[in-house]
Amino acid sequence: MRFFTAFFVMIAMSMPAQAQKLDIESIVAGAQGAADELGVLREKLADPDVNIRLAIFDAMVAHGDPTLYEVAVSMAIKDVDPVVRSRVMWEILSRKSTITILVDPEGTITDKDLRGKIDGRLTAQYVVQIGSVIPEENCLVIYYDNNECNPSYNFIQSGESLTMFYSNQKARAQFRLNDQQELVGEILSEWVGVPVPAKIIFR
Repeated sequence: MRFFTAFFVMIAMSMPAQAQKLDIESIVAGAQGAADELGVLREKLADPDVNIRLAIFDAMVAHGDPTLYEVAVSMAIKDVDPVVRSRVMWEILSRKSTITILVDPEGTITDKDLRGKIDGRLTAQYVVQIGSVIPEENCLVIYYDNNECNPSYNFIQSGESLTMFYSNQKARAQFRLNDQQELVGEILSEWVGVPVPAKIIFR
């Protein structure tokens, strides 16, 4: 966006000269221009036509400006259309280098033996490293840097659902995006023996 670029360049040019007086009017004018454009984009992200919403979202995240990205993601993840939410979900996940799973985040498991197995094998925060991203298959490869989706080490997104297979940890999991924009579900480790409630730190 031209206003975003011009606005930040103008501020950067104003700062080096210690004794130089800030051109307040120019800064305000630049900020107002950027705000006006951002307002237009917000309106388009709420357009009745889902195709327009998707196109605007894609353009905003592809632009590279972190403010545009945050606005696009924050608005579109609450969209009424599951296709839009799914698109946003993938955009967020595909940028992650690690995915953190909160195991039994609400503390609902009180059985001491089961709690001991969970703490020993999964821990409260189970961190999974992402080695590569395969957009064609909506696949995040766990640990390995592969050119194709590894069937034994992956996260795979399907709509608003996310599954995990992690063979050498003998773990698999299933999550779904809920109305609070959280990925919630269960993780099952063969070492634990039963599904355990889990949540992914999504943003």
